[in-house]
Amino acid sequence: MPAPLPRRLVEVIAVAAVGSRHRHGSGCIVNGRTVLTAAHVVADAVEVLVRSSTKHRWPATLDPRFVGELSGPRPDLALVEIEDPSFEPLPRCRSHESIAAVRK
Repeated sequence: MPAPLPRRLVEVIAVAAVGSRHRHGSGCIVNGRTVLTAAHVVADAVEVLVRSSTKHRWPATLDPRFVGELSGPRPDLALVEIEDPSFEPLPRCRSHESIAAVRK
């Protein structure tokens, strides 16, 4: 059974450096603990958190290999991985299921 779209939508919070302001953006859990978000939110982050609609926070890992370009030919997209094993992984998101959920 696919996870409903609202359960997949999260807030991504990134800290660029010690003492700097947080950057916030939206994200979507696309598979397991993997979150798709915008590269401009997490680029150069030293810490990344993922927050659910219930305000629960989980630490996340940013792999620079999966961060697009802020300007250039690569898309402004990034993948982060929720680290906390207590987070129950979600099944792979299928676009036709998500679109149907939005239309309801």
